Amino acid sequence: MDEVKDNVDTRTLNTISICSGVGGLDLGIREVVPVRTILYVEREAYACGILATRMAESTLDEAPIWSDLKTLDPEPWCRKVDMLIGGPPCQTFSTNGNQDINDPRNLFPDVIRLVKRLGLPEFLFFENVPGILSRQTGYYYWNTIRPELRKMEYSIAQGLFSSAETGGSQRRQRLFILAYLDNSRITQDREQAELRTGRLEQSPGNSRLSRAQEDGQVEERRQEVNESRHGLYPPHPGDRDRWEEILSSNPILEPTICKQSQVQTKMPSIKSKLLRSPNGTSDWLDRIKGAGNAVVPAVAALAFRTLARELKIEGLLYEQA
Repeated sequence: MDEVKDNVDTRTLNTISICSGVGGLDLGIREVVPVRTILYVEREAYACGILATRMAESTLDEAPIWSDLKTLDPEPWCRKVDMLIGGPPCQTFSTNGNQDINDPRNLFPDVIRLVKRLGLPEFLFFENVPGILSRQTGYYYWNTIRPELRKMEYSIAQGLFSSAETGGSQRRQRLFILAYLDNSRITQDREQAELRTGRLEQSPGNSRLSRAQEDGQVEERRQEVNESRHGLYPPHPGDRDRWEEILSSNPILEPTICKQSQVQTKMPSIKSKLLRSPNGTSDWLDRIKGAGNAVVPAVAALAFRTLARELKIEGLLYEQA
């Protein structure tokens, strides 16, 4: 068996992570393929602190952190990068934002520039909100991002994935894009990546699945994933029996359902422990922002595996057991 393992190509992919946030996408990728992150790009100070902590813990690879994607000079890494990953800012495309593609926070033009100046990495893996597919943003993904990648002769797969599919208690849909450049035999007609049926607003004018059909897909995937990821997420809000089981063995969680008076009597310091950093300065707004922007690692891993299968490139990737 050891001889077989020795003959398996376990090539480590040199990776640059842009708009890294608190590292959720990076953690998800590490579940699927062996990567070595050689650079992070992140401008938020709080997120950079989390990345530094994870590096010190060896949860993430140690690498420099550059603070501004627009000023990054890719020349030192040109043709030395196998994969570029990231979650560019979503405010431009979010339904809660202005959905103006001319918003200066739209960094996709800089992402395309980076892809070109890095010498076209073999793999690209990006995450964003579903609004990037919509009419309100001029079908920005379909009319701008995807055509740009196709001009560079990438094969592309994309799909909407939800944390509910990995056992989470919220829908939280995100668009994931996986692009692959076959440097050994690039052809103009190589379009192996087809849309995942029912997962996307397939093109301007086409409709989605009904919510009932979509819920059925999510529940099917959730049951499948839960078999191998039991305990990854807390129970759903209505699962009283499971919550009682958890609280009986983990009293520290009791304040989530106790009255405020009980919290003050039984655990007077719990509020400061939950809402404040060690030096007493409140950082809860930073943490809320970090969590809101974060990618769920399990969802990133599911998306990468699924899209790689659609592109028929699993054989190029060594999946960790």
